[in-house]
Amino acid sequence: MIYSISLNSTIDYVIYTPEFDVGYSANSSEEFLYPGGKGINVTRVLTQLGMPVKILGFVGGFTGIFIENALKDEGIETNFIHTLERSRINIKIKSGLESEINGKSPWISESEQERFFHSLDEIKSGDLVLLCGSLTPSLSVEIYSKIMAHLHAKNIDFVVDTTEDALYSALKYSPLFIKPNLSELEILFDVEITHLDQVIYYGRKLMELGAKNVVVSLAKDGAVLITPEKNLMAFVPSIDIKNSVGAGDSLVAGMVYSIRKGYDLIKSFHYGVAVSVTSVASKTLLESREIDKFYDKIRMREI
Repeated sequence: MIYSISLNSTIDYVIYTPEFDVGYSANSSEEFLYPGGKGINVTRVLTQLGMPVKILGFVGGFTGIFIENALKDEGIETNFIHTLERSRINIKIKSGLESEINGKSPWISESEQERFFHSLDEIKSGDLVLLCGSLTPSLSVEIYSKIMAHLHAKNIDFVVDTTEDALYSALKYSPLFIKPNLSELEILFDVEITHLDQVIYYGRKLMELGAKNVVVSLAKDGAVLITPEKNLMAFVPSIDIKNSVGAGDSLVAGMVYSIRKGYDLIKSFHYGVAVSVTSVASKTLLESREIDKFYDKIRMREI
């Protein structure tokens, strides 16, 4: 079984408007409401690819009810801890340029956190756990490493996609792969990265700290896979960007899907990049029928 941990779930309220200027009124041409947050995005893509995933984590209030019901409508199994404070709403305004307003995260009480850790006991040996997304201010930056420690005695692989101290603390439990983007890699090491060899250098630093493999997403420039044996660059085709939300999450989902199907890491990386490009070219999170088309257009090169 694959379990996805969503500690800071959200409603993504996506608004399309032909004209948007700060300080003035605007009318929307299209609106969409989706359950969101990295853990949920990865889960939704995996589900669309045909792979079952169960989500654990927190939701609260009327927004939490929407998130839970929307996921169930997509056939996704959940076991959320319900919190007193409501889940956040993130607003994404698409009007030529894309603007985002991320809502205030809920406060998670100690008792709610304890109930969450009890919910982890259903995870069994051989399962895969996805630790993706930001944390609420009430959660320790070490909560991902605490989850990994809680499950450490079981034969479980972890995939981690988070930032800064939360990522650092998780490395000692040797995740199967981690996926920082370029700006997150810069923040981790307090550097400005201008060359590909720097990406490789700092990616390997993360492997020295415990990660088994590292994937660095480079937006329109593609992505880099760093393994103990080699470094691989994926060059992506030029496309009409319709949806940048969840591109990195789709990369993670595509890789996890392919790995669980029994493919090696390099082919899984290639497939993950194809899923990511497909997501960016789709108005919604993923139009899976396009994946094979983009897979054939991605150039892979050892660097």
